[in-house]
Amino acid sequence: MPLQRPVNDRQLGVLRRIVVGRQPVTSAEPALATTVYALRARGLVQTERRDSGWVAVPTEHGAFYAQHEHYPVTRTNGQRLDRAPQKAVAPPAAGPHSTRRAPRPAAENVPVAAPEVAAATAPVATHLRAAHPMIVATRVAAEKLRPDETGRLRVRAEGMVELRVSRAALLRALRLMQGLVTAAERRGWSLAPATYGPGVTLGDGQHAVDITVTEETDRTPHVLTAREEREAATHSWFTPPRYDHHPSGRLRLDLPGAYPTAGRRRTWRDTSRGSLEEQLPAVLAELAVRLDLAEEARQRRLADEALRKERAAAARARATEAFLLDFRRAALRRQVQDWELAGQLRAALTHLADDEAAASPEWRATAAAYADALDPPGRRLELPDDPPVTDSDLAAYFPRPSGWVLPPRASVAYRDGR
Repeated sequence: MPLQRPVNDRQLGVLRRIVVGRQPVTSAEPALATTVYALRARGLVQTERRDSGWVAVPTEHGAFYAQHEHYPVTRTNGQRLDRAPQKAVAPPAAGPHSTRRAPRPAAENVPVAAPEVAAATAPVATHLRAAHPMIVATRVAAEKLRPDETGRLRVRAEGMVELRVSRAALLRALRLMQGLVTAAERRGWSLAPATYGPGVTLGDGQHAVDITVTEETDRTPHVLTAREEREAATHSWFTPPRYDHHPSGRLRLDLPGAYPTAGRRRTWRDTSRGSLEEQLPAVLAELAVRLDLAEEARQRRLADEALRKERAAAARARATEAFLLDFRRAALRRQVQDWELAGQLRAALTHLADDEAAASPEWRATAAAYADALDPPGRRLELPDDPPVTDSDLAAYFPRPSGWVLPPRASVAYRDGR
């Protein structure tokens, strides 16, 4: 049954925003994810998969809480109360000679969870039938193994459940996994080989979580064998083990922690207060949270990558603009220098026109042709077409970390800080 703890002001504000629905609460707002998970644990909202993310939708209890600020309660006869439960008032005590019958005790108000927010269940069958192919392959591989020094069978292969259990606990471990897989498949998840290394994962097709099952061991003081006694008497450096480890029958299920789930619970085990079968719903809930966190991390990576590309494109556009500006300025300088040189040559030819001895005819012809080549008569000054821009052309225009030394031919624009 979902938790029925009161919500704080922030959670109530987010819940009312979800109920109103004008501005949906989605995975695009990672800052609200923790609040949404808290509301979901209380059975007030649900998260639905949409467009590679999730969106929060209110439940019946959530809509009621947003309006009345308390959970709906029902009497044992199914009649719902739309107001907060009142404190019971004790009736006046009946006298010793009173004929009034003592009042019957009122039935306790029992909160009832809405069907859509009821706690997830993961029933475990008593027999391993119609099991998942990967679980069948794990059983076949385990039955062919010999126990290790701790008396346990270790299965660690691609496409098989990673196990380390005794032969006596093998079927129970596989039934636990089958129950978990069956419940996960009802949520749309699936069992698949691990992406990296041996083992299997449970995931939604986009993200996956590794799962391992281990049988814990008990230790007892080690008793020296005859061979170890001879070794200890013969070799002073021989150190026998202090303890022997034996299978305990207690199973442990692990969800290895990794970013972005570091710090979350990762282990469920048989305890005196409950078996591992009873804790499978909690494992399913943790799997759902981890998949949501992985999706949020993916969305953040996509947003960061899009921002990086946007900044890189803007930086390249600025560098291209600065490079083309330097190119046009250099073209202008060349045109002005050519125009000035052509004018000087024509002025010299005019000055030497009356003095044939001052310059040879060949000199005059070459100077006139050069002046016309530099500044053709009637030519209109125009900027040349922009050249194709390559990465090597822009290398000097991108900002560099402090402390770098500019190359000898760094651009004027970069040296000026533009």
